[in-house]
Amino acid sequence: MVITRGTPAAVEARVRGHRPYHVTILYHEPTLKVTCECEYFASSGACKHIWATLLAAEEQTFLSEAAAGEKTLRFDDGYT
Repeated sequence: MVITRGTPAAVEARVRGHRPYHVTILYHEPTLKVTCECEYFASSGACKHIWATLLAAEEQTFLSEAAAGEKTLRFDDGYT
């Protein structure tokens, strides 16, 4: 997994699965908008690639605006 772009409000990553998948996480208070190119995301929403990206982003202190914002975040994967 490689974070290709990271800011206080956004992360883009390439995550290896059956093939490399592009993951995007954008923060617009109080919502985290997430997308992934994998088949699971297309049919069901939040996938393991998104969770791996969130963990790596936290470790590298990206998405700091989300951490400093509302205590309750809204998670938008287009399905919930």
